[in-house]
Amino acid sequence: MANYGKKFRRQTLPRLESLDGRKIATLHTDHDGRIFALKVGDVDRHKLWKAPGPGFAFDDTALDQARTHGVKYYVFRDRSTGFEWFAMDSDFRQHGRSFDRGFGPQTVLHERFWRSGNHPPEPPEPTCGVQLELFEQCGWGRSRRAA
Repeated sequence: MANYGKKFRRQTLPRLESLDGRKIATLHTDHDGRIFALKVGDVDRHKLWKAPGPGFAFDDTALDQARTHGVKYYVFRDRSTGFEWFAMDSDFRQHGRSFDRGFGPQTVLHERFWRSGNHPPEPPEPTCGVQLELFEQCGWGRSRRAA
């Protein structure tokens, strides 16, 4: 079972709940200060095997609550084995599929977007480019401007 540092701030981060008040997940911070939602359960019960799966689903109300608190990724931990799966919130937004099987509206993320193991996902690479120094190679760079 992974330990994401001893910076858990459970007293300041609320738990995520469904519309009827059931606990869905708890919020934590990792060693980089990113907020994540941890859901502990049994894979046999919580993993969807048929359409719209296979994958793991979160209650839509809990997803909305998580996003208001700035959650960056989600962790599902199997209660019996301690094995963990990780998924980025951006993947839930882009690739999640909504469904309702009588337990309220939920969003499932296909298993190909879940990373398994005991390490949280790396933050995505920045989308902005890098400023190039065009005139450095010609000798017209900072040394010429300073003169």
